[in-house]
Amino acid sequence: PPTSPTRRKRSVREWRDLMASRGRIRFLVIRNFRSIKKAELRLAGLTILVGPNGAGKSNVLDALRFVSDALSVTPSHALSLRGGVGAVRRKGLRGHPNDFTIRLEVELPNRNYGIYAFTVGALPKGEFSIKHEICVIHGVGALDRVEFEIEEGKFKLAPRGVEPRISPDRLALTTVSAKAEFRPMYDFLAGMEFYNLVPELM
Repeated sequence: PPTSPTRRKRSVREWRDLMASRGRIRFLVIRNFRSIKKAELRLAGLTILVGPNGAGKSNVLDALRFVSDALSVTPSHALSLRGGVGAVRRKGLRGHPNDFTIRLEVELPNRNYGIYAFTVGALPKGEFSIKHEICVIHGVGALDRVEFEIEEGKFKLAPRGVEPRISPDRLALTTVSAKAEFRPMYDFLAGMEFYNLVPELM
């Protein structure tokens, strides 16, 4: 029977080009999410998190998963999957902090560079609101930049050409992604995929 052709090894440059075509997270900041008080992680093409049980490795990944869930469905859905905002806020010796923040610096598939961040604030009776949200995307040229910023449910800086209605319990990027300039950021973050490896079965 015919044999299958041998796969050619990719060069380092080819791997870099492949990663660039898919986009990647370059920097991640997490504050007051689950067990994480504050974490700042610079991510390479391949990043391996190592530490003892309970160090927060799974919560770093869940913070990224939360971003994807909140954008692809709603923040309310993402929180309910995790037991509500009270279960997501970090538990400390002096009680819960009032909010949590996730910030990402992203190299997008179209080779633009972007920053996306939001802060979720807890309200009485298990409710929540998006206290702050910002998205900045830099293109190739020095003046090639689009952005928006929302504070306490109102645009502090509206995207050019459109001012969509925003809701305090929704992330505006979902709506603003109707503009072509913001779509790559939305697609990249909402489309993040996660896999659980089971060593016993491998």
